[in-house]
Amino acid sequence: MQNTRSICQLTSGRIVLWNSRQVITVIAHSQHNLILVLVAILCLGCNQADDTPSSPVAQEIVPQDTPAAPGTIAITFTGDEIQLHGKRLPWPFTRQQLIEAIGKPDRIVDRTNINVISVWDAAGILAYCKPGKDQVNSLAVEYVAEGFDFSPKQLFKGRIQLPTGSITPDATQKSLQDAGLIQDPEIPLMFVMETPQCTIIAEYIDSLQGVSFGVTD
Repeated sequence: MQNTRSICQLTSGRIVLWNSRQVITVIAHSQHNLILVLVAILCLGCNQADDTPSSPVAQEIVPQDTPAAPGTIAITFTGDEIQLHGKRLPWPFTRQQLIEAIGKPDRIVDRTNINVISVWDAAGILAYCKPGKDQVNSLAVEYVAEGFDFSPKQLFKGRIQLPTGSITPDATQKSLQDAGLIQDPEIPLMFVMETPQCTIIAEYIDSLQGVSFGVTD
């Protein structure tokens, strides 16, 4: 039921397309551009509809190296860097830098013309890159099984430490707000913290579903 969530928000010329762990923001400078952007988003939504467990588009590549051990990864975000396994990575970082920090992913799901998703099944972590690019545009963790074909096989068990507080698997809406995230008034299931470099989104539906770190446009 959760793997069809897709929300499009239009506010003061700003369009936010949100689908599971990804947020895409587009600024429309004129009514004509706004129409073009809306058409493009509709097309993108059609492409991302393939992100379901039955999608035939995904191509999996299974790396041979040993992946990261389960339940051992903690994430600390300091404002301009992310620490993983005690290793400090400047944000945004590259896929290769992430591999050096936590090891090679269990598998890679290639969404043609959309995203290349590196999946650490044992750790509950995903990293999104654009095709042909090494920069990680979004780093996501799952606290609840989503059911996508690219969803990690195990859930993230670690703590996320922010400059203003921490996020744990048993987080509540209040604890997310206490950690410095703000509930989106138009999309209440989203709790957001935005810095000049990074946009952090926690998804909460009855319980904490997942958290993502995305590059701020």
